[in-house]
Amino acid sequence: MDDGSASIFCFTPLRVTASELDQLRAAPSPAESSSVPLCSAPPIPQGPCPVCPRLEQEFEPWRQAAYWKAQHRRALEREAHLKTELERLHALLRLREQQLFGRKTETSAAQPAVPLATPTQTPPRRPRGQQPGKPGPKRRDYSHLPAVVEDHQLAPDRCRCSRCGQPFDDFPGTEDSIILEVEVRAHRRVIRRRRYRPACTCAAHPGIVTAPPPPRVIPKSLLGVSIWVSLLMDKYLFYRPTHRLLADWDTHGLDLSLGTVTDGLKHLVPLFEPIYQALVRRSQTQTLWHADETRWLVFASIEGKVGYRWYLWVFHSAEVVVFVLAAGRSHDVPEKHFGPVEGRGILVVDRYKAYQAIDKVKSGLIVVAFCWAHTIRTQSTIRSGARRLLGSVAFPITRPRGILQAGA
Repeated sequence: MDDGSASIFCFTPLRVTASELDQLRAAPSPAESSSVPLCSAPPIPQGPCPVCPRLEQEFEPWRQAAYWKAQHRRALEREAHLKTELERLHALLRLREQQLFGRKTETSAAQPAVPLATPTQTPPRRPRGQQPGKPGPKRRDYSHLPAVVEDHQLAPDRCRCSRCGQPFDDFPGTEDSIILEVEVRAHRRVIRRRRYRPACTCAAHPGIVTAPPPPRVIPKSLLGVSIWVSLLMDKYLFYRPTHRLLADWDTHGLDLSLGTVTDGLKHLVPLFEPIYQALVRRSQTQTLWHADETRWLVFASIEGKVGYRWYLWVFHSAEVVVFVLAAGRSHDVPEKHFGPVEGRGILVVDRYKAYQAIDKVKSGLIVVAFCWAHTIRTQSTIRSGARRLLGSVAFPITRPRGILQAGA
């Protein structure tokens, strides 16, 4: 004021929108319409805010720092994850190399350290063959083989004195020697069945009576019993392919068709079914089994089966061994085999989960015992891995000190 006094105006600010603000600007000035005092604040700028670009420029480094800090944190997390994955893959690679190229036995190879011998310290090599002072091998006895006696005599021109020509006299006894021989000879059995005609008038046997035909493994088959026995022994006992056996027989003059042999083997299957079922029933009465499975390629197409990978299961007991060829590796195969089992028993297997899913195992009737070989192999793997991490530290392997008995 002109008199030196001051005036204080108290008012409440009004919040308006931009459109309402434009209407207030277009309205008549308050100073002209009334005597209300005016606000001393500077007017609102009409253009862009001069403060916002400055604030944006000053806060940009902080935003950039927060962004790159977050990127760095994510990079560290990604690096830690990749390092963990790399260590896992290296461990898996070491395991596969050990399984592929490592020792095939769990026997410890720990030997006392022996310094390398110099060429002058090389011990003399032991000669091959029978060693001095050691008992010789026992001579084998072949007296059980049938003997074919051959009499060898001197020719007439040599059975006399070479000077005077006087004949030699016989001397009692012979000088005997033995030579082992194997004679393989293919031959034809010509079966001649005699025919008879009744001479009486009883009429009990009308027509001509003929002797019965010889028994055959496969009716109307040209191949005899000895051929099928040789085929089965050579194929399933000595594991020689059939075409090699036929090539061997061809050198003896016996030329057989591979299709004839294959078709005959199919006809033999029903003859072995009762024997196989008896073996299965005998296996189900045991109290201790060893079971395992392995893949088995079967080049046969069946409905619902993709590929040719089958699985051969084995159930081994003290009295019988049963093989099961199945299209899959599920627990249905061992569950079907052990389904009729009524007594308690022990099943020795590896850690494959299919054996633990058997109903008789879940109910406790059959107890699963893990194979010691797999357990020791796992300990060997852990020990070798620990040595790589901790250096040359002794890690003993715990071995079983007793034999697992049924019902123990």
